[in-house]
Amino acid sequence: MPYEKVTDAIQYGNQLYNSYPKFFHALIPVATIVTAFAGIINTRHIKKQANLQREIEGNRYKIELFEKRFNVYENYKPSLMTGDIIPNISSEIKRDQFLRTLKVAVEESSKCLLVFQKKDNGVLKELIYKQKKLYKEIDAISYYYKDIAYTEAELSEKLSRIERQKELISSMNEVITALGKTDQLDSNQNSILNSLNVDKSICEHKLKYYRKTISDIIENFPSKYLELCDAYHNANLYMEKNLSLPELAFEDDKSFIMSSWLFTLSILKYLFVTSPKLERYLAWIVLPICSAFIFFLLHYSHA
Repeated sequence: MPYEKVTDAIQYGNQLYNSYPKFFHALIPVATIVTAFAGIINTRHIKKQANLQREIEGNRYKIELFEKRFNVYENYKPSLMTGDIIPNISSEIKRDQFLRTLKVAVEESSKCLLVFQKKDNGVLKELIYKQKKLYKEIDAISYYYKDIAYTEAELSEKLSRIERQKELISSMNEVITALGKTDQLDSNQNSILNSLNVDKSICEHKLKYYRKTISDIIENFPSKYLELCDAYHNANLYMEKNLSLPELAFEDDKSFIMSSWLFTLSILKYLFVTSPKLERYLAWIVLPICSAFIFFLLHYSHA
């Protein structure tokens, strides 16, 4: 019984083909156009899906980058120096405390520079440069104090030797004078005394230089600290500006009519603007030929 239905369907199809042969001949180019059009739509759909997947992956990367930037920014904020209170670096305890804070700030700023890698991140580089420069200057104070202690000990030893040398020369001169041999005064001892006096002058100049340098660093610290605070402010504004969530890669829902219209426009744009040149040239050549063929075929079928 199913075989008879298939046979009847085939016979009915043959009758239609024999009755309307031109109509079926006209369907051949129509089917070609529809097939080509369907292929183009399918290609566009595949490319759209690939682009959408690429946008999703790109957004995932942007979100991960945002999370990293946000984390380092949150860790950076406690080290922010506002300039409301200028630290006291005169005492060793306060100075060491400030250096520890500044060291942590340099580490956090370096992390920010790592995740905010952009062409316009000069404010972060300037901040790190000023942090390291100020850290180096303040840290040098401790070394200058050590140099002062060493030089003072050296100066004390030189002064003791000078006193002993003077006493030695005085004793020798008394003995030589008592013997009446003033022509035998030892000039070598005077040379030793002169050398010790030169060493004493060098130590005194060193101490003067060390103390003057420490005084200059402490005196200039407030202005340099405020400059560093300005650099902090600029870097903070820069990072806040670049902390933004990426837009989603999904389109908003639209009405059926709007979607159909946009879809038609996108197909036409793809066919005549954005598609590869080979597909564009093929569409421009095939579509007019098929349309002309259908027109003449229908025209002569009515004639």
